[in-house]
Amino acid sequence: MIQEAVRRANTVPRPGALELLQRCVDCKIPVLIVSAGLQPVIEEFVRQHNETLLKSPLLAIHANTMAFDDQGELVACAGEDDMIHFQNKNQIFRQCRTYFEALSKEGRSHVLLLGDSLEDVRCLENIQHKAAIKIGFANRPSNDVRDYLERFDAVITGDRSMEYVDQVMQSLLGEQWAH
Repeated sequence: MIQEAVRRANTVPRPGALELLQRCVDCKIPVLIVSAGLQPVIEEFVRQHNETLLKSPLLAIHANTMAFDDQGELVACAGEDDMIHFQNKNQIFRQCRTYFEALSKEGRSHVLLLGDSLEDVRCLENIQHKAAIKIGFANRPSNDVRDYLERFDAVITGDRSMEYVDQVMQSLLGEQWAH
């Protein structure tokens, strides 16, 4: 049911997004996607565009869950206390503490945060990190870019590609990213 719905939706990823995720995985960079969307839908979307990416242990998706009955009918979404929305993503990062603690033990303490909500930068409040680069996506014309620039280090407007993020990764990782 979800598989067909995702296929029929004809949703396309932001240009360069899946390639960026794949390059992160190829460079052994862990990726955590935290979304107010539905986890099964996000997973199916990724599966339909790059099934091997979804199988990588370096890619983790934390989003709202769904429960179905024996007939495949939706009976529940995540409970009210667990529901992820744009204003509580920073609290969700607390729930991902073991994920970040494991990365810290591996010596990983730098964060590249990509967010499309002004509140997304608050996610950094609940994780230990040495340095962070915050890139905001002001997708809608109604978004005030000045508000985004106050919270993010860089802002991408409209539905532009991930080229800038790719350039940031290239400048940070050099040849490792260029492969």
